[in-house]
Amino acid sequence: MFQYERIRKTRATNFFKTFLVSVSLVVAPIFSLPAQADDDAIYASCKQDLKFSDSECDCVLNAVNEELSDNQRKAFVKMIQGDNAAISQAVANGEIDGQDMLFLTNFMSTTPAKCENK
Repeated sequence: MFQYERIRKTRATNFFKTFLVSVSLVVAPIFSLPAQADDDAIYASCKQDLKFSDSECDCVLNAVNEELSDNQRKAFVKMIQGDNAAISQAVANGEIDGQDMLFLTNFMSTTPAKCENK
C-alpha cells in the first residue's frame, strides 16, 4: 500500500507541475501583449516622425523602457499617438501628475538628441 501511495503522490505532483507550466506558457504572452503593442507604437513613431534608423529607434525604445515608469510610459504612448483625451483622463484619474508631464516633456525633447547617430 505504501508503494501505491507514493506513486499516486508522484503522479499528482507531476501533473500539477505540468499544469502550471502549461498555464504559464499560455498566460505569459497575453500579459505581454500591451507592452509589445506600446513598443511597436513607439518604434513606428520613431521611424515615421523622427526619421531615425533602426539603431536610433532601438536607443529611443531602450530609453523609454529604462527611464519611464509604467504610467509615464502609457502617457508617452498616448502623447505620440496624439490621444489628448486619454492624457486628460490619465491626469484626472491621478495616474500622472504635473511632475510626470514635465518629465515627459523634457524626455521627449532630450531623448532624440541622445539617440541621434547611434
